[in-house]
Amino acid sequence: MQEKDGDYLKIDLNDDFDVKYKAEFWKGFTAKEVISGIIAMVLGGFFAYFLHKQTGIQIDICIYAAIPIWLLVMSVTVLKIQGLTLPAYLKEMYYFMQTKTLSSEMEECDYSKSEVFTMNSKKIIVPKSGTRKEKKR
Repeated sequence: MQEKDGDYLKIDLNDDFDVKYKAEFWKGFTAKEVISGIIAMVLGGFFAYFLHKQTGIQIDICIYAAIPIWLLVMSVTVLKIQGLTLPAYLKEMYYFMQTKTLSSEMEECDYSKSEVFTMNSKKIIVPKSGTRKEKKR
């Protein structure tokens, strides 16, 4: 967001430039979006034409019947969920569901190997065999 503050122009630099300022190909759309739109229209047009030829239904109703085809193609190619296209998002979802172990390595603290630091000079904690015991001076 740009704001005019006095004589200075304030530009926020923390925006994701690939999302906010995408590479424009035609009228604000990227090349991928334009190609996906053309493919969706061609497939929907073929579906409407063949539906009209096979059933004899009026062509305008067949075009309305082709809208789900258009939406399917556009959602698979253009729709983004958390920065991922629909196939990539479903692939990540499947991977997440199939993962049986943690993706990072975690360790428990082993108190038997080292002493625990404390600022309290009256109580010193001396760990033994993984249990914490207190000794008084």
